[in-house]
Amino acid sequence: MSFCRYSVTSKLFRLFSFSTFSSYSRINRKIQMHLLKQFVVYVLSSNCEDKLQIIFKYPLKNREEKLTLIRERDDPLSQTLNRLSKKLRECNEKINMRKANKAVDYDDDANDKMNTQWFTNVKLYNDNGEVVDADNVTTEEAFWKSSGFTLAIAEKNYRIVNQVPYVKCINWDYRVFVDYPVHPKIVILNGEIQKSDFLWYIEEKETLSTNDSDEFANLLPGNWILRFKGYVFVPQMEDVGKKVCVICLPRNKELSGVPEVYFLKYAVEAAPKDVIWKDCQLLCKTSVMENDTFRLLSYNILAGSYLALKLPKDQLYFPYCPVEYQRDDYRIPLLMKQIPGYKADIMCLQEVENKLFSILWRPYFDKAGYSGLFKLKGGEVSEGLATFFNKEKFIYIDSFDVLLSDLAKSDKQEFKWIPNCLNKNQEALKYFMSRPQALQVTALRSILLPDKLICIANTHLHSKGEHDYIRLLQTAICILHLNNVFQSLKEKFPESRIALCLCGDMNSTPDAALHELIEKGTVSSERKDWRTKADDEESTIATEVNMPLTLTCISDVRTFTNVTVNFSACLDYIYVNEELRLGKIYPGYSDMAIRQHEAIPSAACPSDHIPVLLEIKFQSSE
Repeated sequence: MSFCRYSVTSKLFRLFSFSTFSSYSRINRKIQMHLLKQFVVYVLSSNCEDKLQIIFKYPLKNREEKLTLIRERDDPLSQTLNRLSKKLRECNEKINMRKANKAVDYDDDANDKMNTQWFTNVKLYNDNGEVVDADNVTTEEAFWKSSGFTLAIAEKNYRIVNQVPYVKCINWDYRVFVDYPVHPKIVILNGEIQKSDFLWYIEEKETLSTNDSDEFANLLPGNWILRFKGYVFVPQMEDVGKKVCVICLPRNKELSGVPEVYFLKYAVEAAPKDVIWKDCQLLCKTSVMENDTFRLLSYNILAGSYLALKLPKDQLYFPYCPVEYQRDDYRIPLLMKQIPGYKADIMCLQEVENKLFSILWRPYFDKAGYSGLFKLKGGEVSEGLATFFNKEKFIYIDSFDVLLSDLAKSDKQEFKWIPNCLNKNQEALKYFMSRPQALQVTALRSILLPDKLICIANTHLHSKGEHDYIRLLQTAICILHLNNVFQSLKEKFPESRIALCLCGDMNSTPDAALHELIEKGTVSSERKDWRTKADDEESTIATEVNMPLTLTCISDVRTFTNVTVNFSACLDYIYVNEELRLGKIYPGYSDMAIRQHEAIPSAACPSDHIPVLLEIKFQSSE
């Protein structure tokens, strides 16, 4: 099925003009001026930043101006006050230049005298009303660490308020679809997203009557109407072709901060048709209600950093998929729509971008009722593993995350055989120890069944097809570490039944030796997986292996979970111990739906992997 109506050239795929973006700062200043309180100095920073941002509004030439001063924390206060005086003088001179051709009336002359006082009479008073010695105090001590200090400019006193919540950065550089969630990627310092206000506006094409009840709509250029208040906005069909902006009013428990306005890059578009996951989601309309059952999702969401979309088409990882559907600005909105629709109680995601976890996925799923944890891979890799769990069903106990190569290098007795095994091939040893793969292990307690504790292990093994030996050894490390965690939890919580679950992208087909290792605890030395070179029998590093722990695969290994033009196989699995059993397997994507677009990813699917979705039951305590 063609998706050409959503192509880059579509009329609905509109960008803001340069002139609109160039006026962004002016609009932001206008809205900030509207909300900044008179006679208050706002000091913006955080404990991890080197500089302080000092903001206040003041009267100048019969108007109010916003002044912003950025200073080093260790600058002498005297320098900061002198710079403040100079800044005021510069602002006044600019206004004088703009009014050079106007006659000066009596009131203007009076204001000039008042403004001259402003420039020369700037002092700081402490909470006892005493003048602060500006030569012996730093700017940080005066403006950041102080309490009850006052900045006096001429005859006006300005109360200094520090630790003010403010927006460090805000954006949404993804496409905006009807019925698909949108929320700003935002960093708020000294504040909380949960306590902050978000106002979403849609630009109407027709002129609207002035809305006196909306203090912001009338400050925006054009004809804007408030559509929604809240962190996550879902555009409707009536919004197609219209621009969107969001205003954030950052807050914490005590203070309201400096507002920030952001105009979204793209106008609203009609949603993609026939997305590939809709049939499965029809089976997930309701959450799992049974106390002894939870729904688990394991999904490799495909990190955009691997796609290298600037390469020629024939060199791309997925040359069959149009580039516009591989871009994050298309795939991320689809993932945000897809993943919550499964209503899973625990979600184990792989290839989650580090930069997106904190500003996109964690706050988004937090609003949906999940807590999230992240484990970054090693080396210079920018993606990792994320585990989210339903806060109404599980309580976080602890994390036991590791880099697999770190355990292989450790002095623990149970891991020493791994480097000894690889010593037969120094090149293989060096390569194995440089691999960045990780294991994320999260211990949770069931709220509905308090005697049940579950340990969720999430991983993504080495990907190169010819390196079965690396995946085999990485699997052994996963099992050994999981057993150590299991034993530790049994000692710490002797009254609890401890369930184990290992899931993720194993990058191995069902006939690989690592499955034998997981389910039987040992691997025949005759297996080709022991070879460091697949076609060389002499390159084997086979050794006797006996795992202290075995798990059972409960996902359907007959179902493909990775489908490209040249390769289709099951690579993603879920394993459990005897404390858990399979309740239900949800179907993946139909082959017909996939092949309508040759393979995945596609216009209908944001990843090259198919989610593994199960209902899992705790074994009875009887």
